Amino acid sequence: MNCHGADGRTPALPVARAFGTGELKFGTDPYSMFRTLTDGSGLMGPQTWMTPRERYDVIHYIREQFMKPLHPDFKPLSPGYLAELPKARLPRPRQTTKSNATLARRWPRSWAAISPAC
Repeated sequence: MNCHGADGRTPALPVARAFGTGELKFGTDPYSMFRTLTDGSGLMGPQTWMTPRERYDVIHYIREQFMKPLHPDFKPLSPGYLAELPKARLPRPRQTTKSNATLARRWPRSWAAISPAC
């Protein structure tokens, strides 16, 4: 929170937005904030060193700690908003080959079957 200020009202940098009171350039909803963190904006570079889950954790903290009590445009999440979010594209499950299936049948079900008793 160094650049944006610890109190939600007073950014440490003159060009940074105050989460509690300032106008956020790309929107105050979680997905807009996620895109801003992912893509960067102005002097703030992309925060891709965080996983997507960590970025959403940061956004949740900012919204609950600063925006909910202070920001005049704060809106709680609604079922309609959630329904309109882009759907995640998950990778397809890997096909199991015949050799993998054979290996799975031959592999012991537990390490106790192959390790000596202690």
